[in-house]
Amino acid sequence: GDDDTFTVTKRLPASFQKGIEKWHGQSRVCFKRCGLVQEHLQHLVCFLQRASGLRSLQITGAKLDPAGWHSVAELLASHSTVEEVDFSNNDLDEQEFIALSPLYERPWASVNCSNSKAKASSCLFNLLRCGTRRLVFDSCEIDDAAIPGLVKGIQDSKVESLSLKGNRIQSRGACELLQSLAASPVKVLNLSQNRGLGSGIAAALEMALSRSKLEELDLSSTSLGPDALRGFVAVLPQSSLKKLVLDKNRLRADGAAVLGDVLPSCKNLRELSLQRCHIDEEAQRVLAAKVEQSRLRHLNILDNVRDLSETMRARWRTCAAGSRLETFLYLPIAEGPDVLQLSSDLRFLLKNAHLETLRELLVERDWNTIEAIAAATPTEVGELCSDADLSMTEVVKFVRAVQEAEPQNELLIKFLRDLNLQRALVPLQDRGVRSVDDLKRILADEVLFNEIADESRLLYAEAMDLKRAVESRAEKDPDNVLVQHMLKSNAASSRRTSEMARAISGCFAVSHEQFVELDAEVRKHYGTKYRSADVTMVTVVEDIIKPRCKSTGKSIAEQLNGKAKLAVETFVTHSWREPWAPFAKAIIEEGTKNPRPPNLFICSLALKQGDEATVKAQVGGNVETAPFLKALREANKLLVVRNGIEDIYTRMWCVAELVFASDLGFEETGRIDVVGPDNFKGSTFGCKDARCSKPGDKKMIEEWMESKKISQSRIDEVVRRIRSCPSRQG
Repeated sequence: GDDDTFTVTKRLPASFQKGIEKWHGQSRVCFKRCGLVQEHLQHLVCFLQRASGLRSLQITGAKLDPAGWHSVAELLASHSTVEEVDFSNNDLDEQEFIALSPLYERPWASVNCSNSKAKASSCLFNLLRCGTRRLVFDSCEIDDAAIPGLVKGIQDSKVESLSLKGNRIQSRGACELLQSLAASPVKVLNLSQNRGLGSGIAAALEMALSRSKLEELDLSSTSLGPDALRGFVAVLPQSSLKKLVLDKNRLRADGAAVLGDVLPSCKNLRELSLQRCHIDEEAQRVLAAKVEQSRLRHLNILDNVRDLSETMRARWRTCAAGSRLETFLYLPIAEGPDVLQLSSDLRFLLKNAHLETLRELLVERDWNTIEAIAAATPTEVGELCSDADLSMTEVVKFVRAVQEAEPQNELLIKFLRDLNLQRALVPLQDRGVRSVDDLKRILADEVLFNEIADESRLLYAEAMDLKRAVESRAEKDPDNVLVQHMLKSNAASSRRTSEMARAISGCFAVSHEQFVELDAEVRKHYGTKYRSADVTMVTVVEDIIKPRCKSTGKSIAEQLNGKAKLAVETFVTHSWREPWAPFAKAIIEEGTKNPRPPNLFICSLALKQGDEATVKAQVGGNVETAPFLKALREANKLLVVRNGIEDIYTRMWCVAELVFASDLGFEETGRIDVVGPDNFKGSTFGCKDARCSKPGDKKMIEEWMESKKISQSRIDEVVRRIRSCPSRQG
C-alpha cells in the first residue's frame, strides 16, 4: 500500500505477533477479508495497545463474537489518535451492535458499518449523538420505522456525510429525512438503491435543496422519473449542490429536457451523472447544447443508447471540446474501445477510484474493455491498480464474475490462464525461463527439455499456444514419451479449459477420499448407533457439519480444499431425511467402480451450514444462479441416490435439479446414474405437489419453471423413469 498504509489481504496464521512491529508506524491499517477470527483477538488487542500513530482501522470479513467486538471497540474508544473506523462487511448482528457500545462515547471522523444482517438504526443514532462527522450504513435493513429516531439524531449532530445506500427506505421515510436536512450540517447524502422512493419525494427534495447545506446527492436506482425531476430541479440554480447522481432511473427524454433547461443557470453544480437513464439521441443532442453553456466539470452519460450514431458521437466530442468538462464518459458500455482504452480512460477510472463504473463495465460484459485488460500483462494491470483502492485480486474477481456467465469466452480464459502462467514461471526463472520464446528454446534443447518437471511442462504446453513447437519436436523425436504426452494434453485442451472454468466458478466439491474420511468421522461419532435410521443427513449436519462450519466460517468443502477448489464432476441429488449409512455406502461403492473416483458436489458439504439466514445468503433469490444449478452446469454426471424412507421427488429442489439436468442433456446422453432401492417406483405423486422446507424456495422454483414454460407432464414422465429405473442404470 502507501507509505502510511498497511493492508492485510492474505489469510492470517493462528499467530501473527511477529508481524505486528511492521504496522506500528502506519497511520492506516486494513484487515481485508483475511480470516480474522476469535483466536487472533489477543494479537489484535496487542497491536492496538501499541499502535501510537494509528489514525484509521478497517476490519472486514471478520468472525469475532460479541465479546471480541466489545474488546476492539473499547480499545479504539480509548485510543487518542484513531479517527476512522470501518467495520463493513462483517454481517454484524444485533448483539454485536450492542457490543460496539464503547464507540458511542466519543466523536469520530468516520464510521462505516455497512452490510450488516441486523437493523443498525440504534447504532446509527448513537453514533450521531456522539458527534461522528461521516457515517456509512449501506445495506443495513434500515426502513421507515427507523427514520424518526434518525431525524432526531441528525438535528443535534455534527454529521456532514451520511450514506444509506441499499436500505429499505420508502418515500414516506425519505421525505421525513429530507425535510430534516434544513436544520442539519449534512453536506453529502446517499440514498441510492432505495427503490421505493419515486416521485413521492419531489416536494421534500425541493425543500432540502433550497434550505439545506447539501453539496452532494446520490439518488441512483430510486425509481425517479420525469415527474419527480420537475418537482425539484427549479431550485437547483439557487442550491449549494455541487454533485448530483441520478444513474439507473427512467428519466427518458422528458427528464433530460427538464434537467437541461436549468443546467446553464446552476452556479454550483460541477458533476452530473446520468448513466443508464434511457435518454435517446435526440434528447442527448439537446442536452449537449445545454452542457456547453453550463459550469459542469464532470459528466457521465454512459449506456443510454445501445448504438450511438457517429453523428451523435461527433456532437459529444464537439461538446467536450467547447465546454468546461474535464472528464467525460458518453459511449454505450457495449462500445467501449473509443473511450475506454487501457492506456487512457481505463487508467483514469482506476486512478480516480471510479470503481462502480469499472464494475459496471465488467458486469455488463464489455468484452472490448476486458480485451484491453487481457492484452496487458498482470504486472501492467497491477500498476494501473496501484493508485486506486482496487487490488489485482478484485480485478480477477470481476473478470471471473463475468466469466461465470460466459464460461467459454476466450478472452477471459486467456486472462486467467496468463495469470496462472505468470505465477508458474517464478520457480523456473533461475533457468532463464521468462517468456514464450524461452519455453520454445527449451523445447529445442534436449537437455533442458528433459530436465523440466513433468507438471511444469504440461502446464506450459496447455497454458501457451505451443502446439506447433511440440509437433515439430515430435517429428524429430517420435519416440519421446514426454512429447507424445504433451500432444495428447493439447488434444484434451478443451476439456482442461472447461475444468479451469469450473474451478473458478465458486462451486465447492469434495474428493471421493475426503468423503470416505468424513464417513469415518460420522461412524466414530455415533458408534453403535451409526446404522440407526435415526442417524440421517439432517442429524449429521446438526451434530457434526454445523459446528465445524461455525468454528471456521467455511463450508466443509472449503475447509478441506481452501482456495484450490475441486472441479465438480458428479452432482449428487438426494433427500436429507434419508439414513446416513446407506447413503454413504452408495456414494462410496459407486465411486470405487471408477478407475479415478470423481469429485462430488453434495450440498450439505458444499454450502456453509448454519442458521436460515446463512443458507439463504448462499442460495440467493434466483434459481439459475443458485449454487446447486451452477454446479450442475459443471458436472459430467448426475448421481440420483434413492432411499427407502422418502421419495426424493417429493422434494422441490430435487425436482428442479432433475429438470435442469434434463435440459442440459444429461438424460439423453446417458449421464444420469441411479442408486438405492426402488421403493417408490409405482408412485404417482406429481411434481407440482413437491415440497420445500422453505416456502419461499418453493415459490421461487415454481415461478422459474413457469417462466421457462416447463411442462408438468414432461417432468412427471422423467421422474417416473427415475423412480422405476433399476439401480445404477442411466
